[in-house]
Amino acid sequence: RVHRLRPYLLAGVLALAVVVGADRAGALEAFENDSVDLRFELRPERTADDLVVVAIDDVTFSDLGARWPFPRSYFAKAVDRLHEAGAREIVLDVQFTEESAPGEDLALYEAIGRAGGAVLATSETDGHGGHNIFGGQRNLDPIGAVGAAANLPDQDAGVIRRFNDVVDGLPSIAAAV
Repeated sequence: RVHRLRPYLLAGVLALAVVVGADRAGALEAFENDSVDLRFELRPERTADDLVVVAIDDVTFSDLGARWPFPRSYFAKAVDRLHEAGAREIVLDVQFTEESAPGEDLALYEAIGRAGGAVLATSETDGHGGHNIFGGQRNLDPIGAVGAAANLPDQDAGVIRRFNDVVDGLPSIAAAV
């Protein structure tokens, strides 16, 4: 009886080894990407009615009459206005790892504290989850803020289908939110 099962068990183990090997070699990635694309195409389109994106573009520079980097008090005003408007989560995908004028840094820091925190982006870590946003997480904790990785993976044709929850020990922006 065992002799009759042996070929089937061997075939199953070999099939599993081929699939695992193909997956590790990246041979199945194109099929998976096509599957993800198809699933998104089949989903009905919908727009979020509770999401606001405040973007910085060429019009912003003209409207403000300012050059980059903007004073952090500009971001502080935006955080205050978002908080006053009832924002449940504020995410700043602008890196604040270098010091600016002390009054400017303090204005943004205090605005984030008044808002009850925010998710703040960086693409620089020490590889173990440490960052230098406002001097590090120890400075963000008192205002309820969290540093998050803004790094996105390179994928074919510039399409990002998935990303890691953690990058160099730091939660990604999506995971932090």
